[in-house]
This record gives sequence, structure tokens and C-alpha cells, in this order.
Amino acid sequence: PFTFQFFVALLWFHTLYIRKVNFAKSILIAGLIYVGVDGVGRTLGIAYKGLRDIASDPFATYAQKMTKVYPGFYPAMQEIKLLTSPDSIIIIPPPASPWDIEGNQAMVNYFLYPRTVVNSQLEISPDILNRKNTYVLISKGKMSIFSSYNIYEYHWPKNPITASQIWEIDTVNQKIINYHRDYNPTTDIWEWGLIEVKHE
Repeated sequence: PFTFQFFVALLWFHTLYIRKVNFAKSILIAGLIYVGVDGVGRTLGIAYKGLRDIASDPFATYAQKMTKVYPGFYPAMQEIKLLTSPDSIIIIPPPASPWDIEGNQAMVNYFLYPRTVVNSQLEISPDILNRKNTYVLISKGKMSIFSSYNIYEYHWPKNPITASQIWEIDTVNQKIINYHRDYNPTTDIWEWGLIEVKHE
């Protein structure tokens, strides 16, 4: 595709130049054609993908569509809404790879509002955990072309947390397992989960 759009732009430039059109004007028109072909190609690709998804399941519900667009993340957010009260505080991973979606405060806030969503660092500071009605998201993170292949950089939170209870959220099998114990970062390495922070 890149070679094709370059060829189209070069062909137009050559045609305009042969017809005695000003050199600068020929470059400008060829450049606009190059950008236009690029934009049309990208738009058609996105439109084709969207139409293909609609044609494969035209009567999908909103939840099914969101699960297809955000697999794992959307179902986990829906379970967290059921497990927490609207006035709770949800601590999420830092806004960095491999937590590109679940570390995005605006994105998580969109799905969990009116809960208060707070970003943390790799190590959660004790003062952020001292607030009442606080929960911590457990997330493995998603591997992408920009993510690290070092397995030790995945899974969050990184430090042990004193908990009233923790939940393992299995979005593949659509089940939640509840444990009444503290969070251990070396053993509780799930795709998704939630920690209810314990206050003395």
C-alpha cells in the first residue's frame, strides 16, 4: 500500500509537470493526493473491519460489543462495579506499559463512575491505602508490541497488601472466587482481581 500511494503521487506529479504546471504547485497537489490516498485507505480498512463485525453478529447487545472491543477489561470493570459501592475508591496501576488500558485513569473512570479512581506507582504507598472504603485493582497487564517481554514486569500490585478479602475475577469462565486473606503478589498473579483494603 505504501508503494502504491507513493506511485500514485509520483504519477500525478509527473503528469502535472509534463502539462507545464508550476513545479511548486505540482509538488503540493501530488503531496495532497499522497495524503488523501493514505487517509482513504485507512478509513476503508476501519470501515471494513466495523462492517465485518456488524455482519457477523448484527443483534449483539452493548455488553457483547464492549466485550469484543475490550476483552477482559470490560467484563472485569462490570464485576468491580458489582463488588464495590458507588462511594468507594479504586486504586489502579500506573499509566504505563503493560497496563495501557487499566492504568488509564480516564478510561477506568468512564466504566466505574461515580467511584473515585486513583493511579498509583509500581509500589503502592501506605498513605494511599489508609483511606476508608478503598479497593485495589489486580491486573496482569497486556502484552503488546510496545510491552516488555520480561515476565517480572507484569502483574500489579507489586507489594503485599493487608486485605479484608480479595476476589479473583475469571473473565474467560465468567466466575469470581472470593478469598478471606491478605494479598500476596507472588501467588495472587491473576489476569484480573480486586482487593478490599483492611482497616484496623
